[in-house]
Amino acid sequence: MIPHDPVIDPDGGRRCDYPIRKGHRCNLLEEEHPPILWRASFESRSFSFEAYGESEDDARAAMGRTLRAHQRQYRLDRGWARDMLDPDAGNVGIYPIAVGHGYRDGERITR
Repeated sequence: MIPHDPVIDPDGGRRCDYPIRKGHRCNLLEEEHPPILWRASFESRSFSFEAYGESEDDARAAMGRTLRAHQRQYRLDRGWARDMLDPDAGNVGIYPIAVGHGYRDGERITR
């Protein structure tokens, strides 16, 4: 990523830490309703898996594709990915991430 100077949002005068393209608003620093990205995570004995989506269902589907690809690559038993994705097993955690905000130990740091 190329470093840049902070810029001012022409709509609200807020300081932004990323370049603004014409017609776009600076929304990364808005506390009220930041954009949300969903993170699905799974830890096995040997690997850490992450998948992201615009909704909880998208993140779950992305994790399904990720685990099925891993299953094929490592020639695991046919039902391995399905078993890991079983909601009753509680193997996959799905969490909302506020875009443009920081986290410590899984919790959003507020200003």
